[in-house]
Amino acid sequence: MAAKSSGENAVQKAILKCGVCYLQCLEAVTDYVNESAFSYMAVSGEGFCGAAWHGFLLQIKHIQKFAFANSLASAFIFIGKVGVTVGNCFSFMFIIRLTNGPEEQPDLVAPIALLALLTYLTAVVFLNIFDTGVLGLMTAMAFDLDLHGELRYGPPTFHSSISKIDAERLVHEEADAAWRKDAARYL
Repeated sequence: MAAKSSGENAVQKAILKCGVCYLQCLEAVTDYVNESAFSYMAVSGEGFCGAAWHGFLLQIKHIQKFAFANSLASAFIFIGKVGVTVGNCFSFMFIIRLTNGPEEQPDLVAPIALLALLTYLTAVVFLNIFDTGVLGLMTAMAFDLDLHGELRYGPPTFHSSISKIDAERLVHEEADAAWRKDAARYL
């Protein structure tokens, strides 16, 4: 509506484009803050506003780790999106060429373009879940690092279970060493 009312005025069009750019930027920042807050809420159990602030501070503190993980995840997710799209299109072409005889090959440009678009959109929806997962894992890692001063990768019950497994392994290793020592006497 604002674009229609500006008519041919270049200044009004420029102001309108700047406003749209500002709103898109604000939307992107708000979406990222929401994702960060939800990730921090999942780890800490804190309320939304506090989690948004603490999640922001946690990401600033560990900015290199978050940036590396997000860029690596984004690269792999993009490769996945393109790979799924290309694979689906080639599968479609193969099936169509296999079902039709060699003399009747239909024009596949429009169906493949539509299929590529739909496949890519579907891949975006499903693979962006992994992007959120990476943010959640990085938040948990940074939270654990800040809480314990070292990376322990999991809740206390996980660490106690690992300690029990290590203790049992140590007992078995000692018993095995004692058996080998006794066996060596007889050989």
